[in-house]
Amino acid sequence: MGAGWSFQVATRAAGRGSLRPWEDGEGLRPPLHEVPAERADGDQIELLMQEASGTEWVYRRDLRIRRPLGKIAGTSRHGIPVLAPQIALLYKAKAPNARDFDDIEAALLL
Repeated sequence: MGAGWSFQVATRAAGRGSLRPWEDGEGLRPPLHEVPAERADGDQIELLMQEASGTEWVYRRDLRIRRPLGKIAGTSRHGIPVLAPQIALLYKAKAPNARDFDDIEAALLL
């Protein structure tokens, strides 16, 4: 799919998560939304697909929560498009761990 990258799709079956290869040309539809990827050199990235309705982002856990698409993303210091911190933290609020609290503190410094 990508030069040197191995992509997988996170699936949920019977409340348990597992990974399977993401095949070339395969489209993803909800509930599939997590795509971890790794290169042979150990570099890793996780792609998270988002739902939208028209020009609005829709929070998949509560369809009443919406934002204009133009307000849900930013750009990292490396020029990579990223999800706005408040949106990412909303997803983490479901089951926060110690690292998530570090992320909250970092986001408050932005």
